[in-house]
Amino acid sequence: AFLAEQEPVLRRWSRRRTVPPEAAYHDYLLALDAWRRLPYADPGLPSPLLPEGWPGGRAAEVFGRLHGTLQDAGARYVREVTAGP
Repeated sequence: AFLAEQEPVLRRWSRRRTVPPEAAYHDYLLALDAWRRLPYADPGLPSPLLPEGWPGGRAAEVFGRLHGTLQDAGARYVREVTAGP
């Protein structure tokens, strides 16, 4: 489910030239919320012990790329919104 939701998001961001803070915050928050459950569901076993096609590594790569792309701009949006007048 994580990959079905987040791989399209990553593809969209990969095509963008800019990272608007509000959009970055929105997509990063959704990705982070979906990701936070996965480390508890993944047994963390070595690859040879996992079923063929186990999606854990791919999911970690997708989240890592989203994190690298969106986190700073998303945090900037939060700072702007909470700074006040």
